[in-house]
Amino acid sequence: MSDQLVGLGTVAADHHHACACCTEHRDGPPLSYGAPAPAAWKPRYSRRRDSELTADQCVIKGRHFFVHGLIEIPVRDSGDTFSYPHSTLLLKTHVHTRAVGERPLIEVEPTDRPLAIEQREGITTSRVRDLADLLIRG
Repeated sequence: MSDQLVGLGTVAADHHHACACCTEHRDGPPLSYGAPAPAAWKPRYSRRRDSELTADQCVIKGRHFFVHGLIEIPVRDSGDTFSYPHSTLLLKTHVHTRAVGERPLIEVEPTDRPLAIEQREGITTSRVRDLADLLIRG
């Protein structure tokens, strides 16, 4: 994932973490991540009349349009949901709106791409830990 992730709180090597929203200490890796902007967004675009970045959407040079949404993946062996922001290019998706105040759900087109398979079939808590290591530590 190329978006800069924020709001993760403090994460220990053993995956215990403090929630960035409520500061509550929780066992296991974070299950939700956030990013302030798509990877394509550059700070200099904020000075352009044809570009805009808000909490809900992004327009770049009047040609590229993004909606801030979440890809959600079921965690098979825990009943939890792993989610992270999606607003990058070159991935065919469907956007499902939800109740006011909730981020739209991003559904990856059902292909043989690994992300599409994981969203369709779910992942294990071991995979969540691997993804957390990748997302947090790079």
